[in-house]
Amino acid sequence: MTTFKIGQKVRYIGKCRDYNEPAHVGKTGTVTGFKNWGGVTVRWDKEDERPSLSVYSENLEPVRTLRPANQNTKIEKIKAHLLSGKSLTQLEALGLYGAFRLAARVHELKAAGMKIKTTIKHDPNGNPYAEYALVTRKVAA
Repeated sequence: MTTFKIGQKVRYIGKCRDYNEPAHVGKTGTVTGFKNWGGVTVRWDKEDERPSLSVYSENLEPVRTLRPANQNTKIEKIKAHLLSGKSLTQLEALGLYGAFRLAARVHELKAAGMKIKTTIKHDPNGNPYAEYALVTRKVAA
């Protein structure tokens, strides 16, 4: 069973229990409260004749919100850097973009479908560090 928080965005899926609102299936709204019988009160994004409704929590699913693509975010700057064909290390990312957690941002980019290779290198003192670069295919001429 999914637990919800006040202010969380949800979608009505109307899949369980004896009572559901077919007219609300697919609608999104915001959790505004809870009922002692296990219900959740939702205020719908697009108001209609019933702007608020208390429903069983089994009839709701959380709505995932994605961050908008914004050129000013660190991850977008890192993505643009890699797409330009240049490699990037943690020290470079910190100096250029103020990104302290480059490995985490690279992980997010990989999860989004980017093919990024990691090469472990060593500094003059023998300490290892990672260098990230976009995987490119060699085209035979």
